[in-house]
Amino acid sequence: MATEKGNVEQTQTCSEHSGKSLELFCTKCDNQPICVKCVLGKHKGHSFEDIASLPETEKKKLVGKLETLAKIKRMIAKDRKEMEETLAKFEETEKTLDDLSNRGDSIAERVEALSDVEQATTIYREIDPLIERVKKDFPQMKKELEKSKSGSVLKW
Repeated sequence: MATEKGNVEQTQTCSEHSGKSLELFCTKCDNQPICVKCVLGKHKGHSFEDIASLPETEKKKLVGKLETLAKIKRMIAKDRKEMEETLAKFEETEKTLDDLSNRGDSIAERVEALSDVEQATTIYREIDPLIERVKKDFPQMKKELEKSKSGSVLKW
């Protein structure tokens, strides 16, 4: 609803009943502008006046309230959009954290596998000289074993 020299220029619509014109005001609710559907709902049993019957000073107050409500509605819509964008960013961040967690688990498994390889390498380093000694001494051991089979004493 807008005014020009105190007159109603256009009709404001109800925020609860989309498309319904605000034609009445509820005297019980501080002259809140309402539509005919509001009379049967939230304002049932209240007393009403036709907006056209309001004195000009009351109309100006009412227009001011409507303008304030419209500003609040725009602010709420803006805040809602920002909250939805923030939620989307949060969900994206949560997904990224999940991905990083999974990568961390994979890296931990690789580190554990590397640890096993390092342990195996350490064991190999310890037994490698023994294996080399057995390889070196094997021909001699074989000869001695054959001698023992033929009745000679085994010496290493």
